Amino acid sequence: MTYKYSIHDKVNVISDFDCFHDFFKSDNLKNDVPTLEINTHKSVPFDNSFPRNFGNQYHTNGRDIYYDKRFMGQNFELLLEGISDTKTSFHISNKHLRRVQIALPMTDLYAFNHYLRALLFVKLIQADRALVHSSCIEVNGKGLMFTGFPDTGKTLTAIKLLEKFEDGKLLSDDLNLVSRNSGALTYEPVSSISINTASETALADNQLRAINLRKRLNGIIKYITYLPYSPDTRKLGVELDLSEKMSDKIGDQTTVDNLYFLERGDKNDVVSISQKKAEELLIPICERELYFLNSNNIIMSASYVNEELSYKDLKNRYHEIIQEFLSNVDSYVIRVEDPENFTSQVMKTLPDTK
Repeated sequence: MTYKYSIHDKVNVISDFDCFHDFFKSDNLKNDVPTLEINTHKSVPFDNSFPRNFGNQYHTNGRDIYYDKRFMGQNFELLLEGISDTKTSFHISNKHLRRVQIALPMTDLYAFNHYLRALLFVKLIQADRALVHSSCIEVNGKGLMFTGFPDTGKTLTAIKLLEKFEDGKLLSDDLNLVSRNSGALTYEPVSSISINTASETALADNQLRAINLRKRLNGIIKYITYLPYSPDTRKLGVELDLSEKMSDKIGDQTTVDNLYFLERGDKNDVVSISQKKAEELLIPICERELYFLNSNNIIMSASYVNEELSYKDLKNRYHEIIQEFLSNVDSYVIRVEDPENFTSQVMKTLPDTK
């Protein structure tokens, strides 16, 4: 069976298994956009035509990468073809797909989702779009984006603001795609909220006991995720379904007018900042979330051998998109003692909003 996904007509994903968000499933794919094809195999096809071997497990013809890792008595195989082209093919063994559920950097083994996110990052850059760690909403025709380090209050602030506006729309509470002209598109559709947000919002009032219990459970099980062949413990985390509770407030695109950096401190204030300062703050936040690219063995290897794919150029282009995006928005830093106060500080920047 073939599964097809269109990321806002900017990037296509075609796979022989269900590997991406249902939100993006589509039978109508554009022909002239960057495309990622994913294929699974019992044994990844490799005809020994790649003469160059480096790092023992890596074989290359100077353009494509074949990776074969023997670990704990098993062979794990990957093949990456045409990463610098508009159309890229990624092949992965079923064994790797099933048995590697988490990243094992010390062995150069990563979960499929780790590879998928890195490959999509490359395709999105080719489509002139950049991922930003943020929540994003639209209220009264204004696009508001909130960014900051994890558990600062991005999702909570977005939800609280949406409660104030009947026509408000939530794009995403974690990752959004931005363009040079300040456009924003949802990348991870709204489906759930984290345990920390759930415990701080009225959406979860009747589930707090279960949430607190699972918080403690997560604190215990997080350590075993570093063991080989561990269960996929991510599934044990609390996820409160948000799409049903807010089905009338789900959107997928907007033009960003204001960008807010959320911080917790010893006072409540909001400060307008320059584009340069906004760039200094946003790049580290986003880089922190690009771990799946910065430590990806296949992307790094491809950049090493393929003259048409430069990791440096990828990152530079990513930064250029961010810079131009910031040149079209107003940026603020908001500091509060209690995350519940972010909303009131945001309202101060919207003088025409009742």
